[in-house]
Amino acid sequence: MKTIPLVGYADRFSVAPGATIAFKVSSTTPYRARLVRVISGDPNPAGPGIIEQDIPASFAGSYPAHLQNVQLGSYMRVPDSPALHGLKSFTVLATIWPTTPQQGAQGICCKWDVASASGFALEIDQDGAGLLLGDGQGQRIRLAVGKPLLERRWYQVWASYDQHSRKLQVGQIPLRPSFDADDQGTVSTLLEYAPQLDCAADLLVAALGGEPVSQHFNGKIEYPALLDSALSELEIPAVAAGGDHENLLAAWDFSREIPTQRTVDTGPHTLHGQLINLPARAMKSAGWDGSEMCWRHRPEHYAAIHFHDDDLYDCGWQTDFSFTVPADFRSGIYAARLEGDDPGSAEMIPFFVRPAPGQTQSKICVLIPTYTYIVYANHARFNVDEAYLNRVKDWNARPWNADDAPQFGRSTYNFHSDGSGIAYSSRLRPIITMR
Repeated sequence: MKTIPLVGYADRFSVAPGATIAFKVSSTTPYRARLVRVISGDPNPAGPGIIEQDIPASFAGSYPAHLQNVQLGSYMRVPDSPALHGLKSFTVLATIWPTTPQQGAQGICCKWDVASASGFALEIDQDGAGLLLGDGQGQRIRLAVGKPLLERRWYQVWASYDQHSRKLQVGQIPLRPSFDADDQGTVSTLLEYAPQLDCAADLLVAALGGEPVSQHFNGKIEYPALLDSALSELEIPAVAAGGDHENLLAAWDFSREIPTQRTVDTGPHTLHGQLINLPARAMKSAGWDGSEMCWRHRPEHYAAIHFHDDDLYDCGWQTDFSFTVPADFRSGIYAARLEGDDPGSAEMIPFFVRPAPGQTQSKICVLIPTYTYIVYANHARFNVDEAYLNRVKDWNARPWNADDAPQFGRSTYNFHSDGSGIAYSSRLRPIITMR
């Protein structure tokens, strides 16, 4: 992965006269910005070459360096709530289908303050399911089952703590046991001190927490839940399958409101969550039996969400400058051209100006295939060889390519880090292939 010193994107592809477009830039160096009309963008010396026309714009001028980061990885966030405070005894559980269980620690259902080591974090790693607790003063304790989870198999993972006995338990239950795997187990220990369970952190599913959010989970999660009592191992399967319990604090049913980015809490406090970076919904869940192929007809069979550590929907960068298209502006292809102080740091953020509704400016209608641009956005071909690099140098072309910039996400023609196909592509990020 290479750091591109000057890069950006706009909040939309096309605008009409009177509309405003915002530009978001990350730069390691001060830069200058100007507006150009793009007449030819092909650096091939056998063709007409790069042809641009400078256009006066209010944003033209100099700007300071402004480094903006990208947060890859999808997860669910539930804002901190008084209902999540005051825990003494508790159980946290979820049904999961991990795709990279050997990759390292990955959050499942966590309300964890990294700095103070307070709250709780149900995780997985090479040792199977584990629970992270702390004393609120930076000291942590972690208990793990000690049996690796198998890839792409369904498990119920859980942990409980009883305030009276100070007994901590962690377990994992394969839903379809295999004769050739030793992947079921429960471990317990007695803590020497009462953990500090209260913290101001939000509750996250499929990540640990912190700033930036870390330890993203790869795989599917179904029905994460939290109870304010310590369940026994025998009680776990029924609750994990969606059963009711008098001590249920929160339970997120992913079969509800599937077309949205909201996750519905069916518990008494309606602690609804928000999905970040567009994970894949309507995924086959543990109860899927193949009897219905459409999630709309039996959403309970598609009640899982597939999270990825490299999902990206919106970089969420701050706006550096904007441009309101004048009423008499000519339609066409334009770009914000950026030029940094460091040699070789340059960027073009293209956009399209269409005629005002009901007005005709030309005799020829040009349809810009923006949908195609999005679908192929940041398509990594992995064919950057010496000949390609020499041609880039000879043509004085842009040196950056999507192969070198996974931090901005891939296209729908690539794969996620866990090998699953990429389902979504977004324009709310730098698109290296559209310059």
